[in-house]
Amino acid sequence: VLPQLRDGADVITLAAFATAIHQEINKSRTRILVSPSDTSLGCNIIHDLLTLSIERAQLSTSTPSGDASQYYPDPYGQTQPALNLTLTLVKACITTRNDLLICRIANKLTPCAQSDPLTERRIRAERVYIPLVSSLQDFVESRSVSPGRGLQLMYGKVLPLMLDKPIPSKAELALLMRLAKQCSDLDELIQSIISQFNALPRDIPTVKAFVRELRDLMVEHPSLREELEPVITALIKAMIKSLQPDTLRGRGAIMAWLEYCADTDNIDACSEVISKVTQDASSANGTLLTSEFLPLLPTLMSWLSRRGKPYTDQLYPLLFQTVICRWLKTVLGTTKLADVAQHLAIIGNCRCTCRSCAQVMRWLRERSNQAAMSLFGIGASNVNHLEKNLRDYASKVASWTVSRTPPHGIEVSKQSRIHRAQNWNTNKAAGLAAMRAISADESVLLSIFGEEVYKMAIKMLEVPYINAKMGPAAPGDGTSGPSNPTRVVLEGASRPRGNSSVQPPPKRRRVEGNGQVIERTAP
Repeated sequence: VLPQLRDGADVITLAAFATAIHQEINKSRTRILVSPSDTSLGCNIIHDLLTLSIERAQLSTSTPSGDASQYYPDPYGQTQPALNLTLTLVKACITTRNDLLICRIANKLTPCAQSDPLTERRIRAERVYIPLVSSLQDFVESRSVSPGRGLQLMYGKVLPLMLDKPIPSKAELALLMRLAKQCSDLDELIQSIISQFNALPRDIPTVKAFVRELRDLMVEHPSLREELEPVITALIKAMIKSLQPDTLRGRGAIMAWLEYCADTDNIDACSEVISKVTQDASSANGTLLTSEFLPLLPTLMSWLSRRGKPYTDQLYPLLFQTVICRWLKTVLGTTKLADVAQHLAIIGNCRCTCRSCAQVMRWLRERSNQAAMSLFGIGASNVNHLEKNLRDYASKVASWTVSRTPPHGIEVSKQSRIHRAQNWNTNKAAGLAAMRAISADESVLLSIFGEEVYKMAIKMLEVPYINAKMGPAAPGDGTSGPSNPTRVVLEGASRPRGNSSVQPPPKRRRVEGNGQVIERTAP
């Protein structure tokens, strides 16, 4: 019988005959194979028949004779591995305790999949690998046995291939982790899964959807928390590192990413966001510092308090110090209106009342948020006339570019030190308002900014300490600086300002156009 089976039987018949011999060996009565030598012979025959059936099985390249419905045609007219045939062979190996033969099945499945295009691999994953391993695990669990080394090897080879799709479903992720727990080296397998997922190009919404699926899975299966938490953290950090610079532009976008990290219970991943924001702030221009980064600080402080995270943790103090230092040097500066008054007074000597000269000279003398003014289409003669007056009266406060071809015009720019001097009081009020909004407790400010930055701030802002009351000051003069900054810092830091761990709502300050600060108690 055996020679005829080896020569003419198909794959399924060989596997069925091997299973029948195993059942006969394990019968308690009326056994044909009685003696130990018969049992040993029967086991060898089972091994030979299963080995032959696996060698003959066409699992990936062609359709053997039989039921073609077992195979899944792909879009290119080729055939996918036979799911039912593979299941039959693996179950026969498990049933007959020839677990190591499953390694040969796994080797016949995966080499072809690894060399195929991505689209074909995804089809195989959805139509073959996922149903295959799901059915096998159900079969193993129904027998109340642990998968042997051969099945573990097959899981280890198939699991990474299951991630060749953009977003594995929650059911697929559950299966992945269910199988992963059966593998001997779980940590290595999880890292393999992360690497495989990150290797494919995925946009931010796709990664967020994947993280959401993992979190839902963790809620439904608390036993997987220990394995899933590092996976989620790694994915979130990798996603933040891949963000384009413009993605973290603006206070709203920055806080949205911080909220996302906290909402996914990965508040430590916020350090990736803060690191990128700090890097952007270190090279930001005055406009961005004033409009985006300075208002960010009190918002961030409030968020840290609400989330119960200490403000001294990780990179938060470095961000605060970077923003304040660059703002003080780039926006506020040390030149006040009195320092440039003599240059501005020369502009008043221009007696021309023509529309162009009057407009430009008035703009140069007065404070303005805009550092440049353009006049085009005013004609060549007006351009020449305005340029002459600028050269005579405003060469110390402005520079300009002339367009001598239609449309004739001129672009005038205030020198940076003039622009900053004219806005010094307004900028001072804005800076103090932002720093006071961070905390009303001087000791908190000192611990955030550090003694060096704190002392530099009160010196350049010309206040004895940050939350000191501002008295009326002449435009551009400010108040006199402290005679002993170190003593003032320590005295200011020791002033009782309430509990630093739970901050009271700070006063909001609105800066009027004339530099006056109006205080309003926050609701």
